[in-house]
Amino acid sequence: MIIISEKTSSAPLTLWEIDYPVKNGIPIVGVDVKRISQDLIPTGLKGKIAKFGWEWFDEFFNSL
Repeated sequence: MIIISEKTSSAPLTLWEIDYPVKNGIPIVGVDVKRISQDLIPTGLKGKIAKFGWEWFDEFFNSL
């Protein structure tokens, strides 16, 4: 689970932490704690963003 903010797409270590599970088939989800624009979502997390809230975490864990 990766917390997404406005600065996520420009943080090299965070981008590596996203890229590693994506390339290795490990389930990952980005949690958007605010409503950030789509162009700020890192490529590896496109289509894998959940809103902040326990029900979204529950849905993610139950999908594993």
